[in-house]
Amino acid sequence: MTLSNTSSVAIRTRRVKPSINAALAKQAAEILPSVEREPPRAPSAVPLLRVSPSSLQCESGYLIPNNPDNGGVSNGTLNAMEYLTNILASKVYDVAYESPLQLATKLSERWGFNVLLNTRGDCPG
Repeated sequence: MTLSNTSSVAIRTRRVKPSINAALAKQAAEILPSVEREPPRAPSAVPLLRVSPSSLQCESGYLIPNNPDNGGVSNGTLNAMEYLTNILASKVYDVAYESPLQLATKLSERWGFNVLLNTRGDCPG
């Protein structure tokens, strides 16, 4: 029976107390140069039209007619009337629909709170 000769080396470690040190790099606040601002723009020469809310509503599936004479697109930009019409007639919530969520039991147990997953393949995104 042969025994391998192993030597043990004792390493002494010194415990260091944890400490937090901070130093202030600059004592005064830095003053930034002033930025020139654009002068306020003059109001549009064409007065804005008054619009009744009922004129901006239509049946589902139909579009509000675009009248270039009364405020359509000019030079690729929208005027205030067309912009307001687009905002009020937009259907931003049409793509959001409720879909069922399923409890992921293993993840919920591991993390300590309920984890709900959407497992349907027809969800947008």
